[in-house]
Amino acid sequence: MDSPNEGGAPPQISGERDLEKGFRAEHFWPSPSPSPRAPALVVSNSSKALIVSNSGKRFDQSGKKKYVRQVTGRYNDTELHLAAQKGDVAAVTEILGEIDEQMLKTLRVAEFDAGVAEIREAVVNEVNELGETALYIAAEKGFIDVMKELLPYSTREGIRMKNRSGFDPLHIAASRGHHDIVQLLLDHDPELTRQGHADIVKALLEMDRHLARKTDKKGQTALHMAVKGVSSAVVRLLLQADPAIVMLPDKFGNIALHIATRKKRAEIVIELLRLRDTNVNALTRDQKTTI
Repeated sequence: MDSPNEGGAPPQISGERDLEKGFRAEHFWPSPSPSPRAPALVVSNSSKALIVSNSGKRFDQSGKKKYVRQVTGRYNDTELHLAAQKGDVAAVTEILGEIDEQMLKTLRVAEFDAGVAEIREAVVNEVNELGETALYIAAEKGFIDVMKELLPYSTREGIRMKNRSGFDPLHIAASRGHHDIVQLLLDHDPELTRQGHADIVKALLEMDRHLARKTDKKGQTALHMAVKGVSSAVVRLLLQADPAIVMLPDKFGNIALHIATRKKRAEIVIELLRLRDTNVNALTRDQKTTI
C-alpha cells in the first residue's frame, strides 16, 4: 500500500489515536474480501515508520514499537491466522514472502536481513484474542505442512505459549490425536518434554515405546530432558517404557542422575535411585560423579 501523500508524511486521519490504542480499525484498512486476497503486509514508505498491518507492529526509526491492531477475523485474527485455519500452505508462504518483497523496497541491503527477521518473527508469533498463534491453530487442525512453514520463524516463547484455555501447541496436537505434529514439535524443541505433559508422553509411548531411546544432537534422551523439569510422573512413564535408558549418557557422559542432582530435583533423584540399573558411581567425560 503506497503512502496517501507520496514523497511526504501521510496526512493525519481522524481517529488515528484510537487506532493506536487498539480500537477496531476497519474504517482505515477494511477487512480483506475472500477473493482476491488482500496483501497481508503493508509497509509504509514514510520516513517516519514501517507499518506491518497484519502483525499489528509499527517499527519506527527510533527503535520503538507501537501497537496497531488490524482486525481481519472473528477473534482479531491476522491474515496468517486465517491461512493457518484453512491449512492454506500457499497463502502462508505468500504472506511470509511478502515481507521480503516489501522490505526490499524500504531498507538498504545492510538493514535487510535484520529487518526481515524482526518483522517475520512479529508476524508469525502474533496472537489473536484467544491467545492463539497461527502455529497453535495449525497444530489444532493437524495441518503439518503449515506447521513446517511456521516453525522456522516461531520463537521459543511462541511455541510454548498457552492460549486462554491453558493449552499450548504440543498439548492441543496431542489431545486431537495429531501424533505427527507432536513428533514434529518435539524434534524442533526436545526440551518441551520437560514441561510435564504426562498425558502427551503416555500417548507417544503407546504409539512407539522406542521413542524413549531417541536422542537429539546433544545425545540427550527424553529422560535427560524430563529430569530437568519437575514432573516425577513423566520420569516414571519413561522409565517404565525402558528402564535401561537410566544409564544412557549424552555426548558429555551425563546420565539422567547427573542432571537431576545438578538441578536439585530431589523427588526425581529418588525415582532414578529406585532402579537397580542406576549406577551412582557413573562418571561424566570430565570425571564428575552423580552426587
